[in-house]
Amino acid sequence: QQHADPICNKPCKTHDDCSGAWFCQACWNSARTCGPYVG
Repeated sequence: QQHADPICNKPCKTHDDCSGAWFCQACWNSARTCGPYVG
């Protein structure tokens, strides 16, 4: 079971804005929020 990441769902402008997260490190530009990393 994954714990919610504190950076998940935070606003972002670039991928690096989410780089401190474990489970939510991708920046979805359409929504401008961090989301689960997709390899």
